[in-house]
Amino acid sequence: MILLKKKATFNSIKKFFSKKNITIKEINKKTKIKIISNIEREISEKKFSKVTPNKRLNIWNLTWGNSIKYKNVFIPGYFSKKNTFRICGDFYKCSKKFFTYHVLNLILENVFNKLKGIKNLNVLEFGAGSGRNLIFLKKKKIVNQKLLAVDWSAKSLELIKKNSKNNQILIDTYKFNFKKPFLPKLNCSVDIVLTLHALEQVFTDYKKFLKLLKKLNPKYIINIEPILENYNNENSFDLLAYKYHISRNYLSNYKTYLYKLKKSLKIKIIHDYKYYFGNKYDDSSSVLIWKFKK
Repeated sequence: MILLKKKATFNSIKKFFSKKNITIKEINKKTKIKIISNIEREISEKKFSKVTPNKRLNIWNLTWGNSIKYKNVFIPGYFSKKNTFRICGDFYKCSKKFFTYHVLNLILENVFNKLKGIKNLNVLEFGAGSGRNLIFLKKKKIVNQKLLAVDWSAKSLELIKKNSKNNQILIDTYKFNFKKPFLPKLNCSVDIVLTLHALEQVFTDYKKFLKLLKKLNPKYIINIEPILENYNNENSFDLLAYKYHISRNYLSNYKTYLYKLKKSLKIKIIHDYKYYFGNKYDDSSSVLIWKFKK
């Protein structure tokens, strides 16, 4: 998987994606300078300033309420709008519609395939959005047991039920707030917990959530999130994403906290790596796979 490489030549990137019928194009130096300048301006003008929880909920309800149908799954419209991406340490263009959707599927499959004996395990996704990740895993026969999805947006839960029905894949849904974590009694055990670009929204409010996970005691906890600690601030490309991450009040010191738990022998970290991919602003898919020790 070429996206695991911090640096890769354009030709190797182009070759990797061409096998998947996706065309990647280089960006000239002048355009790159303009992209960087625009991002720096947006950050300095505080375009990404933190919003109140109620306003954020309204934004997500609007986002999920305006979804687009693609490959028989309703997904957020913003998947179709981006054409500039961070790939293996540089900016590139891709005009393929829903390019991010395709790459996230590649990442999701690659992550799950690194784990053995998971096919017959139940999966619970926190911050499940449209439920598309669970549907993808089931359709690819990566998992084939119970699927559970939680989200704090009522529109999201409606969309999960709609996608579940359209694809004839049963998904149990529950309302859930990361900052006030509570789940009713579930009708099955939870073997795998998944978050994909969901924890990014909680800043430092994840400790109560981790206490809930300890009660669930899954075999694997899979976090695919933008991880602040994985940027090298001596690298200007990384530093730009780091500044964006900070400006958005995204997930902060999560990896550091997990390693503290590891040091105190409370958890085992199974995998810790990063996919060098994201929209023009950040690398959104670092991976932490871990579990609680008994």
